[in-house]
Amino acid sequence: MKILLLLFLALAPLSFESSPVKQKYTQKIGQTVYICKGPDSKRFHSNSSCRGLSNCSTQIFSVSQAEAERIGRTACQICY
Repeated sequence: MKILLLLFLALAPLSFESSPVKQKYTQKIGQTVYICKGPDSKRFHSNSSCRGLSNCSTQIFSVSQAEAERIGRTACQICY
């Protein structure tokens, strides 16, 4: 019984790692992202051909992810 308990305690931290989605998002910090400067734009995108940018009524700009977050943009749910 003690062996099972020790085995469980040893392996338990491995099952609580952060989710792959969060890891993917955090790995992009510092990289170039794409934003639309339209009045209703709220997201940043990992590539300029994301379908989330297809309705952009103005130009598409490349900025750092930190800058996009600083101006209040959040990650696109399609390309992130």
